[in-house]
Amino acid sequence: METLALDSSVLLTWLLQERGWQAVDRLFGSNTLELLMPGPALTEAIYRARSRGNASSPELIAEVLEGQGLAVEPAGRDDLVAAAKLHEVSQLHPLTEPGAARASTLSLADCLILAVSRRIGCRVVTRDRYWAWLADQGHLHLEVVPF
Repeated sequence: METLALDSSVLLTWLLQERGWQAVDRLFGSNTLELLMPGPALTEAIYRARSRGNASSPELIAEVLEGQGLAVEPAGRDDLVAAAKLHEVSQLHPLTEPGAARASTLSLADCLILAVSRRIGCRVVTRDRYWAWLADQGHLHLEVVPF
């Protein structure tokens, strides 16, 4: 069974029923995938969902996501060190797209999500195009699946 890690952007798509939420729902219903959410993805999904109007308690949001078959994978010491390294890489390799107000880099939460996913050895699904660009440039050593 293949393992996929889901970024907070994908979790939010489903929680807030944004464009494409049905595709996430199909992932949840798959019998051939083991889905996980790195701990920082859960944290970010909870606070962003609530800041965008979801009135559910943080505990309920976590329970709803876990009820969809998502396992929480916490970050350990080695993940924290790897995340710090990824953050440095991101700062050295920002992406400036035409018309963008600022260059894209990784947040610390992004770095933790990527570090946990790399440790597990699974692909990571995200809406963040910068992640795929970093992987294409050889700066990330895991497979990023753009959503």
